[in-house]
Amino acid sequence: MLKVKHVSVIAESGETTLEDISLQVEFGQLVVLIGNNGAGKTEVLNVVSGILKPTDGTIEFNGKILNGFQPHKVVKEGICHVPEGRRLFLDQTVEDNLRLGAFTMFFHESKRDIEKRIKEILAKLILLENRRRQLAGTLSGGELQILAIARALMARPKILMLDEPSLGLAPLMVKQIFEIINRLKEEGLGILLVEQVVTYAIRSCDYGYVMQQGKIVFEGEKEAFLKKSDLVKAYLA
Repeated sequence: MLKVKHVSVIAESGETTLEDISLQVEFGQLVVLIGNNGAGKTEVLNVVSGILKPTDGTIEFNGKILNGFQPHKVVKEGICHVPEGRRLFLDQTVEDNLRLGAFTMFFHESKRDIEKRIKEILAKLILLENRRRQLAGTLSGGELQILAIARALMARPKILMLDEPSLGLAPLMVKQIFEIINRLKEEGLGILLVEQVVTYAIRSCDYGYVMQQGKIVFEGEKEAFLKKSDLVKAYLA
């Protein structure tokens, strides 16, 4: 289980970007984090992945405190972050991008094991199977997002953090992305999802948090979100 406990972040400018944030994600659970632009959602993911350092509070995973861990060590612990914008290597093939996702495995798994993992991921995300030797830059936006998720899966995460996976995608591809997310959850992966397509996010989630100005202002199970949909929309306005 991932537990974020009373985390605050103060920027170099002295501005508080996160204030007393507490949330948790269990294995096999989809947790959504929603809010308007600038609410602090991405900062939460960056703190968990080690990109930002908390000024106060703790990041705990499976009983281990991750404060001070560098991002690659967070990945080794079992938490992978798919950032907004995907950050893929567009001049490399689909397969090469997947191999780069396995960088934490190079020291304890053989090349054969890594290639086997690539085959497993391509079989799981069949849309990429026929694209494996294409340059990533030739893929559509939806295929790129699936590749970004696939690259993270190469590291065998227990918790997957996704930042705006539907951004800029056509409605049909958004539906496919959420089908993939729900399937991963059913396989036992814990997912922390930052998302602006609130309808899909709430419909898919087990639990959710709404952020505003660096604080969590509402939280609850899916049923609570559905009952207070007007309140949630007001926070997003």
